[in-house]
Amino acid sequence: MKKTLLSIGLTALMLAPVFGQDLEVSESANDGKLMTKRGAPILPEAGDWGIGLDATPFLEYVGNAFNGNFGNTAPTWEFTAQYPMHIYIRNVVDDNTVYRGLVRIGFSSTSQDIYSGGTLLGTESSSAFTIGLAAGIEKNKSLANRLRGYYGAMAGIFFLPYSDSTGNVVGSQKFEPDGGGNTQEFTGGTSFAIAARAFIGAEYFFAPKMSLGGEFGWGLAFASTSDRKANNGGTETITDGKSSAFVIDTDNGSFGGLTGFSGQLSFFIYF
Repeated sequence: MKKTLLSIGLTALMLAPVFGQDLEVSESANDGKLMTKRGAPILPEAGDWGIGLDATPFLEYVGNAFNGNFGNTAPTWEFTAQYPMHIYIRNVVDDNTVYRGLVRIGFSSTSQDIYSGGTLLGTESSSAFTIGLAAGIEKNKSLANRLRGYYGAMAGIFFLPYSDSTGNVVGSQKFEPDGGGNTQEFTGGTSFAIAARAFIGAEYFFAPKMSLGGEFGWGLAFASTSDRKANNGGTETITDGKSSAFVIDTDNGSFGGLTGFSGQLSFFIYF
C-alpha cells in the first residue's frame, strides 16, 4: 500500500508541470459545467467515448524509477493467460449515466528443452488462451469538482484455460521425447463462465477528460469445466472430470475479478 501511494504521489508531481496551466477551474456561465481557464471541459460529455486500462503497472514503474532499482522494467502490452489484459470501453449517455463494456484477453505459449545430466530428454511445450466480453451500466455522482463517484453492475461471458491446483494457468501441455517414444499430451479442462458483478468506485480528473480511478465489487459466476484428458502414445485417460459450480466472484477470488479491475487503479481517457 505504501508503495502504491508513493507511486501515485510521484506521478502527480510529474504530471503537475504538464497540466499546471489547466489546474484552475471555472464554472461555465451557460450550463454550470467545469471548465479549465482555457475553456476546455474537464469532465466527459454526452456522446464521448472512453478507453481504460489497469494503471497499476505504470504507477509502479514510475515509483520504482526513484527507488534506486536500476533493473526497473517498463510495462509492456504482452498480457498472458495468467495475467490477461482488461480493456474498458465507456460511452457517456449523459452527466449521470454511462454504458460500459469490457474485453478480457490473454495468450501464453512456451517451449523448452528438458535435460537430465547433460542428456536431452525431449521438448516440453504449453499454450493457453483466455477471452471474455462483458457489458454494463454505471451511474455517476459528483463528489467535489474533479472527483466523482460511481456505482453500477456488469455481466459477461468468459472462456478460461485450465489451471493446476496452485492456481497457475497451464492450458494445453505436450512432451515430445528426443529420439522417438510416446508423445505425452494434456488437453481440455477449459471453463466457460457466466458472471455478474456489482461495483462501486471513484475517479479523479487530473486533466481534461483524463482520469485515475479505482473500484471494488462482488459478483456471482457460474462455470462449467470440461474433462481434462491425458494422451500417452494414443492411450487416452481422464485426469480431471468435467464439473460445474456457482462461485462467489470477488475481485481477488476464484476467478480473479472477471469483470473488474480487481481492486487496482485504472486510467481513462475520453474523446
